[in-house]
Amino acid sequence: MKTDSRHFIVSLVYGSLLLAFFLYLILAGPENLSGYKHQLVAIISSLLVGVFGVLLSGSINLGIESPLLESKLGKLAVKATGGIALFILTMLWWKSENPPIKVEEFQELVKEDGDSTRTMIDERSKGLEKVIQDDGSQTRDVIVSSSLSELEVMFPFAVRVEGNTDNTIMHFNGEAEIPVTSYDNGFELMKLRWGDSFKYYFYKQENSSSADNPRLSLQLSNGNTLPLSSVNGEHSIRIPGSNPTPITAVILNPDRISEASMKIMIYSSDRDLGREKFKQALLNTSLSDKVREIFMQIASDGVRLRSAPENSPSTILRTLNQGAMVKVLETIGGYSKVRLPEGKEGWVDSKFVEKIQ
Repeated sequence: MKTDSRHFIVSLVYGSLLLAFFLYLILAGPENLSGYKHQLVAIISSLLVGVFGVLLSGSINLGIESPLLESKLGKLAVKATGGIALFILTMLWWKSENPPIKVEEFQELVKEDGDSTRTMIDERSKGLEKVIQDDGSQTRDVIVSSSLSELEVMFPFAVRVEGNTDNTIMHFNGEAEIPVTSYDNGFELMKLRWGDSFKYYFYKQENSSSADNPRLSLQLSNGNTLPLSSVNGEHSIRIPGSNPTPITAVILNPDRISEASMKIMIYSSDRDLGREKFKQALLNTSLSDKVREIFMQIASDGVRLRSAPENSPSTILRTLNQGAMVKVLETIGGYSKVRLPEGKEGWVDSKFVEKIQ
């Protein structure tokens, strides 16, 4: 067997470098590669080995005398056959159970067990859907019961009850106008509503430089101006109007009173205040559509509350106005038995009961 010295040297050098490359992968390379990187390194290294096969096949003379092998086509066939064979062998090595570098276990598990994992997830999802379908009514009942318990606590406050809603203390130091701010709400402008009792205690020191009967007044943002007393002691005025929009106010001090103080206490009897808080709690609770079939409101003024579900003058207890909130206990023959926030029960015509919007 004869060898070509130049091809032999090139093959030897290339083969040495290729051997060093594989020794590096085996001894110093990473233990695992992701699936994509593992596939890329396998192809590149297999191509390098295939090139070595081409060089090696082209540097050996088998000594077979044949016109076919002496032609360029014959030599190319020998080279190609050797390169392809080594490429395939190297790829099989990378795909075997003991490759130079292994694929990351997670990638391998996903590849091998992907179908079984998807099957398990599908089965569990179907099981969960069945549980939800079977127990859905029971779960909704529990949630509705919890929501009803929270609303039952708030329902008695959805009624017109006068109570102290805001407070502040003001000091007079000769200013012509003093905004009425809220001590309870971070000194923001105090919000007043029509029907509120504006109670105040005025105190002027004896050494005050103001006139004997200084003038004071409360100017409201709705355009009304109410006189205030400058006599030491407790006083009260009622905020007039019919618009539920909150009102702000300033105290006018044209005589420039100084060295005086005023303690202000607001008592609100606005029925919409308690109702609005209950309404917001009702609309924001879970499954509000369900509880809105239980807690409802009167649809018009003058609706008769009766002691029995019948249209008889002797059964009339009182009349209810539009917006009054009720809890529907039961419905019989066009009449609904309701409970008012203050606890009183009776029957009303069902057509005058509507959902709270």
